[in-house]
Amino acid sequence: ATALILAAQAGHEAVARLLLQRGANINAQATGGETALHKAAQNGYLDIVSLLLAYGAPVDTGDEEQWTPLRYAAREGHSDVARLL
Repeated sequence: ATALILAAQAGHEAVARLLLQRGANINAQATGGETALHKAAQNGYLDIVSLLLAYGAPVDTGDEEQWTPLRYAAREGHSDVARLL
């Protein structure tokens, strides 16, 4: 996983913002195909989801099982994130 994916997964918005400002690859995927947006959505981090979307993160990218960030947010009950996506 990349530093951006780890920051998104852990809820570190300031770190994610800095990495994006420094040119981190927003489309990078972890071993299972998840992007930073998948991880932020799965964990309900609305601020990071919003940040990633502002930087152009694609919302329709599926992981290796074709799960999108929206599907992860919905499964975990993060309705605010699901509405944003």
